[in-house]
Amino acid sequence: MLNVFKKNKGEITPNLIKSTIESEFNAEFYAQKYTFLTTDDHLTHFVDEGWKEGLDPCEWFSTSKYMQAYPDVVASGVNPFFHYLYYGRNEGRNEGLVGVGGDGSLRALVNASNQSDDEYHNSRYFKEASDILGSELAFTSQQFERFANWTKVVPKANGPHPHVKAFLETAKATGSGKEAIALGWVIRKPDSFVWFETNQGEVLPMRSAFFQYRQDVYDAFEDEMTDALPYTGFVQALTACNPDTILRIYALSSQGAHEVAQCNVERVDSAPKKLAEFLASINTPLSELPKRISKIDEPLISSAIAQKNKAISAMPHEVYSFGECSSPEASIIIPLYGRVDFVEAQMQCFSKDLFIQNHCELIYAIDDPFLVEPFKKLSSDIYALYGIPFKVVWGGLNRGFSGANNLGVEYATAHYLLFLNSDAFPTNPGWVEQLTDVLNSNSDYGVVSPRLLFADGSIQHAGMEFVYRNELSIWTNHHPNMGIDPSLDPHSEATVVPAVTGACMLMTRALFDSVGGWDNGYLIGDFEDSDLCFKIREQGKHCVYVSTVELTHLERQSFNLTGAPDFRTKVVIYNATRHQNKWSSLLQQSVSKG
Repeated sequence: MLNVFKKNKGEITPNLIKSTIESEFNAEFYAQKYTFLTTDDHLTHFVDEGWKEGLDPCEWFSTSKYMQAYPDVVASGVNPFFHYLYYGRNEGRNEGLVGVGGDGSLRALVNASNQSDDEYHNSRYFKEASDILGSELAFTSQQFERFANWTKVVPKANGPHPHVKAFLETAKATGSGKEAIALGWVIRKPDSFVWFETNQGEVLPMRSAFFQYRQDVYDAFEDEMTDALPYTGFVQALTACNPDTILRIYALSSQGAHEVAQCNVERVDSAPKKLAEFLASINTPLSELPKRISKIDEPLISSAIAQKNKAISAMPHEVYSFGECSSPEASIIIPLYGRVDFVEAQMQCFSKDLFIQNHCELIYAIDDPFLVEPFKKLSSDIYALYGIPFKVVWGGLNRGFSGANNLGVEYATAHYLLFLNSDAFPTNPGWVEQLTDVLNSNSDYGVVSPRLLFADGSIQHAGMEFVYRNELSIWTNHHPNMGIDPSLDPHSEATVVPAVTGACMLMTRALFDSVGGWDNGYLIGDFEDSDLCFKIREQGKHCVYVSTVELTHLERQSFNLTGAPDFRTKVVIYNATRHQNKWSSLLQQSVSKG
């Protein structure tokens, strides 16, 4: 039985039920949809019989969906549309809503008031809130603490707010409650004080939200938007908000704090990719997405990644050695993700290279649990066939490109580290030795990378630079001379460049350790190599492109496993934004806007 209905049963009369339903009932819709009815009193029919037959009272409410979603409403015997209007709207029960959009039906989601609040600016509560938070958008931790304490003593006002309207479309949190987010819309004036509260006592001013324009809200409330702030849509990161708690939005009037929206907090997967997929589903124009990422997405995803990395650090490692390379000069670290069928083709190239056979240790860092058992068997066959020693390392979980490379380094013993993709194939033997010679030719060189070619022989990588995307307001990585014939490459010798690719790069172990290795805070991939290059440049060392050494690289052979194109695009924007926030000064030094 519905507890709240039982508690107020004495107040619920047939007249109250009918008058409440009448306020939102659409008789024209009802008559046109249910032409089989013989009555002209459609309101009475719905109140007495229609809802029991699953008929809908208006275009935006589904009686059957509401009853399916909330069995306690069915058990109470109360008319579901009355329940939504009288209870469910304030409780955040929105499962029965359909067709909500710019046709004005958004009004059905909020309680409206036609009253004005002439005493608002002279009220004690407005003056106290202004004294604490001021008029600036940003606030200090001390202001936040004072405001949170103040909201606990402000009386709760009854009835709808005189002018603030808000709706919580959803709120989600991970099991730890450290990564939580809410989204919805709010109509408010510039001097409104609006904040979030949970039933656990957490308070957060809405000023910290990311706001964006919502055409549907403007269309539904156009008559009220003259004095309101134009950006009504919000995305809010929350702290200490656990699943199954209740999130409320309060707005201040001269009477105190009005509850203007409410919803239950649902659970979202704490895996960084799953969390990123949910964030990517939030509709924000791409031109505004970097701003939202900086304010909302990056702190949440970084927290999730940190939690994952903490779990990864506790995982045991499995190491399998096939033969042994004594006193290697270079450790070649090759991450494996998604597929292993390139390994033998790459090993064929290595088998023709005496320097690799005699002076290099090969370390395969498996980054995919589905490859562990297949690669164990393949490793035995490859070693039996080619006789080149190598190690296989499995760290227990998928760590991403940076994490896999860092794992491989843990088992490297050589002076040089060479990071190599599994789908990169040298065109001639002696290439590792040539790269080490270039690196040793100048004490200012920190990392060197060869020319990479597409399968058709055209240039894929000839150093990396950065281009400013005006439509997104972010710097992105760019490969100059991509697609041209190698004979047209303007660089005929080792050339200092802004950055080089992680598909093949060589540096000393000492330098790698001094910069702290690969940054494993990026999402899925991208920008990790330029990030490492910037770390190296911070040490006063140069990134160098070596055009006299060539490898063929079957780029992006595994990235098609990361999801839909729209999500992939947003991942790139996320990583570009994180990269830009971290390296803005070096980016400005490295490139010119174009």
